[in-house]
Parts: sequence; structure tokens; C-alpha cells
Amino acid sequence: MHQDRGPESIPERRKNRSDSPLEAANLYLRAALQGRDVHAVAIANEDGFLVAAAGQGYDLQGLASLGPVYGGDGIGHGFPEALVDDVTHGDDLYASAIEVCGETFYVTSIGARLPRQRETQVALQRILAPALLA
Repeated sequence: MHQDRGPESIPERRKNRSDSPLEAANLYLRAALQGRDVHAVAIANEDGFLVAAAGQGYDLQGLASLGPVYGGDGIGHGFPEALVDDVTHGDDLYASAIEVCGETFYVTSIGARLPRQRETQVALQRILAPALLA
């Protein structure tokens, strides 16, 4: 006879959870930074508006605004380097585009590239779908 053990029988791998898709995305990014050389990371929409971010000591909205500039086709052409240095404090900047729910978002990081970009794309698809498809 099969006995249902309920949800407590499945071990939960996430320590922090949120019912808010945007807060859940922030929690995901915080966890993704742990043990990495990435100092800060921001997810931005196509207009450069901050969607989610993690990291301390950096202008995360400013970091998000650099995503479309450096992660898009223009690759920062003509963008004032002094503004980038203000945001990155002279550290390395990395930016790339990902697609989530049919929309383009930009992953911009300081210090190192956020690893496992495909994994991040899949996680953000799962996390943000309720907000993006509503």
C-alpha cells in the first residue's frame, strides 16, 4: 500500500523563498553570487531598467542600465568610459543578452561573468513567468 508522505518528503534545495517573482529573482541572484568572483550582478529589460540584482557597494540600477549598451549589438560604442568606471569602480564589466518568456533581458556583472548563463536563463524563465505572462 502506497503512503503519501506529503511535501515534507521532498528535500528543499533553496533556503530562501518568496512568492513575489521579482523578490525570488533577487534571491536567486544572491545565491548565484555565493562563492564566485562576481561582485555584483543586475538583470535589466531592453530599456535598461532594473529587474533584479544582487551585490553590495555598487550602483545596481546603474549596472542594469549598462546591460543594453554592452550586452546588445552596439557593444558600448561611444559610451563614456568615465560613467562605466563610476558604476564598476574600475573593475571588469561583463554583459550578455538572454531571452526570458520571449523578451530580451541583459545580465550585467562586475568582477567576473556570471557563470552558467543558460542555467540562469532557465531559472529566470521559471521565476519571472508569472509576472511576465500576467
